[in-house]
Amino acid sequence: LFRVIFSIYRQFYVYFVLAFGPINIIANLLSMFILKRKELRGAYSYLFLCMTLDHTIVVVFLVFTVIRSKFWSMCDPNNNTLALAIFKIISESAMDILRAHSSWIAVMIASLRYLAMRHPGFREPSLSRGLIWCCLSLLILLAASTTVFMSTSIQWVPLSSVCSITNDVIVATVRESNWVYYNDCMLLRSTYFISGILHNGLPCLLLFVLSVLLLKQATIIRGNFRDKNNYSEHNLVPMNE
Repeated sequence: LFRVIFSIYRQFYVYFVLAFGPINIIANLLSMFILKRKELRGAYSYLFLCMTLDHTIVVVFLVFTVIRSKFWSMCDPNNNTLALAIFKIISESAMDILRAHSSWIAVMIASLRYLAMRHPGFREPSLSRGLIWCCLSLLILLAASTTVFMSTSIQWVPLSSVCSITNDVIVATVRESNWVYYNDCMLLRSTYFISGILHNGLPCLLLFVLSVLLLKQATIIRGNFRDKNNYSEHNLVPMNE
């Protein structure tokens, strides 16, 4: 039963990506075009632009990966070349990094919104500072994910070990690196820790905390606004005709 459910889900996922992936790419390109307009130029718009760019690249890689897995035969030596193996490593690593990067950009945006609501005199960061934050956060993620990049490698193996065929031509495949199991799987543990905490857990936790703080601050502002209106109504002096 589990295999049947998984097979149905896999088919649904494949056709969902193929159907809505291109639509998502077009919508993201349109959003980036709008965000680059002169009227919207600012730190917030460029943070959203960076986030949209991250999502667009992820979807492009995802669509290509789904097309390759669905329509290309993995038993064909031409589909197991060194170039495709390099592309697979780059695409998988890029999707993980860019997803994490977009999450951290969301944390930045939520933090700026909270500061703006908490401190009325808070000034919006400059455009250059917003771009620096985007680039710096990406560089930090790349540096911290070194062990993730090292966890996979390109290995040359007989095609018969990949597919049940008699053709023993040597092909390039992407597999876990042998050294991930050295020193009591230290590299493998580091990979799981970085992927779980830095890429997903920590930004999700911060976004949850910031969401609570934003809701609380919005409630305070709404209450202050209501009190101000009530005070104005009670102290309104009727005008003489």
